[in-house]
Amino acid sequence: MSNTGDIVRRTYRDFRGVDFRGGEVIPSRSPDATNMWKDYIGAGRITSRPEFKPLLSFSDRIYGIFFFKDIMLVHAGDRVYSNRDFGVEPIIYDANKAQSYGFEFGDSFYFFDRKNFYRVREVGSSYSYETVSGYVPTTTIGRDPSGGDGDVHEYVNMLTGRRINTFYAKENIGVFHLDTEEIDTDPELVTVKINDETIHRKTSNDDGVFTNYTIDAAKGIIDVNTATTPIAEGDIVSIEFSKTIPDERSKILGCTMFHVFDNRLFVGGNPKYPNTIWHSALNDPTYFPDNNEYNLGFDNAPITAMVSGNDNLWVFRNGNGDSPSVFKLTPTLDADYGKIYPSQSSVVSLGCLGAAVNFGDDIVFLSRRGAEGIGAIMGSENLLSHRSSLLDSKMIGS
Repeated sequence: MSNTGDIVRRTYRDFRGVDFRGGEVIPSRSPDATNMWKDYIGAGRITSRPEFKPLLSFSDRIYGIFFFKDIMLVHAGDRVYSNRDFGVEPIIYDANKAQSYGFEFGDSFYFFDRKNFYRVREVGSSYSYETVSGYVPTTTIGRDPSGGDGDVHEYVNMLTGRRINTFYAKENIGVFHLDTEEIDTDPELVTVKINDETIHRKTSNDDGVFTNYTIDAAKGIIDVNTATTPIAEGDIVSIEFSKTIPDERSKILGCTMFHVFDNRLFVGGNPKYPNTIWHSALNDPTYFPDNNEYNLGFDNAPITAMVSGNDNLWVFRNGNGDSPSVFKLTPTLDADYGKIYPSQSSVVSLGCLGAAVNFGDDIVFLSRRGAEGIGAIMGSENLLSHRSSLLDSKMIGS
């Protein structure tokens, strides 16, 4: 026994974290560990957390902070600032004053603010941004000018009403029936090309090839008033037009969760569609085909988290305990629809409060009871495993 005031040294090895349960604590754990953390990325050392230092100050409320390459993006007020080497400059001036979300995809950074969709790219030694209107799909190819026939080529993009039809033109035919009716009435939204040459509507300011083509928006008919003489067989007539579907774009822009999985962007958390997720086309977050929609569960329990692991996308909901809260979406090839993501629900009805993470291949989510981990077998009574028994007194006050 040491005398009062003697220095007592104790060596701790294989530190495994804290134990907040009270009572005797084994040497590999701490009853407190105030201001301490484990560096999992480095050498796994236990170190103290340094104090916070002020970096930047903004007069407007900050709605989001993101990192892309060597810059930090800060959404404050109605502006988005880029910060590199502590030099700050605004790059977006019309952002929505609401919580924002961002993600990196390919060589670009994409930014949602619940109203707008932006793309930030590195151009030389600086960065530029653009508003994403969305990829314009060719919905029908080989279409007969009188309507019917043709092949469905691509699905409508939920982010834009713009679409393209191509026609297998016939000699002395100048009237073309689009693959939909009730198109947008603005004639500036219609572009006609014959043999890759744009046909302009005749006005005093136009240059190039002119014709007095007319538009019947209600019936979806474009009358070029000029006979088309094919120079070769094939789709020589291309018509780009627009049909705005109310609230379709806002379904995507209103989402609050974004997760890249299987080279596609999955989105969810739209308050108006609480149990619905959508995903983009392969390698293109600007194209959300309108057939890529999944409703998880038969009630409106909201989706609260998405995380990938074990070659699956795990989606969590926060329900009332009466319906499944964990869904597993598995990439599957379908002969008709290509890549699809059928879902399988679990027997777990304990809701996710709003956070989930893949931590070393362990899928963990936060529930009202604390942190829970899930196994790889859906439909098993042993799916759920409590992970936070040593932390519950601090996490949930039990």
